[in-house]
Amino acid sequence: CAAEMNCWQPVVAYKASTCVNFETLTVSCRSLTGSIDKQNPTCYGSTNGSLTVVVKDGREPYSFQWSNGLTTQSVSGLSAGQYSVVVRDASGSEITLEETLSEGEKIDLSGVSTPASCNGVADGSIDLYASGGLPPYTFSWSNGSNTEDLQNAASGQYSVTVTDSKGCTSIANFTVANGSTINITGTQVKPECNDSNGYIDISMTGGTAPYTFLWSNGEISEDLSGIAEG
Repeated sequence: CAAEMNCWQPVVAYKASTCVNFETLTVSCRSLTGSIDKQNPTCYGSTNGSLTVVVKDGREPYSFQWSNGLTTQSVSGLSAGQYSVVVRDASGSEITLEETLSEGEKIDLSGVSTPASCNGVADGSIDLYASGGLPPYTFSWSNGSNTEDLQNAASGQYSVTVTDSKGCTSIANFTVANGSTINITGTQVKPECNDSNGYIDISMTGGTAPYTFLWSNGEISEDLSGIAEG
């Protein structure tokens, strides 16, 4: 041990009568040991983890060579993953230490969007589902709402930021669509001279049947007939 650790072994001489005796004192040498203190990243995907080597015994000074290339006793700004460090002391002894950093659980978001009934009508909705992280959650929608689900929404794009009790966040985007647009096509026949024998025949697609009708002349039928020029 002493030879490997380069420890000093004093030799003591003492005289008894006419004889001189030499005796070597035994020195206890302690091998280099160590451990790693860790701080896991706070949230999923965050890079605020840290590792610190705690050296025990051996001979100072020590040197450190981390698997990510750093050479300090403490390293920070780390993401989740496995790390190792080689520690050497002044005698040339070395040890390799390993540690794994674990990140927080991901906040998963999903949702079901219900379209608005018509363009400009705010009766759409988004039913949001959140899991993972550390509940309870808070919610912040892009339109200012702070409820879990979004109600009375017009058609358009919406985003929500969900924050758990550790301050970790997750963002999701949703679309509230319009109800089916009503498309109208028609055929018209002009009246003859000053007669009232013209007509308009229309057809509809989209929307939700049955339909109601209101013409500019007050008629409420689907088609117009017996009409004059106008």
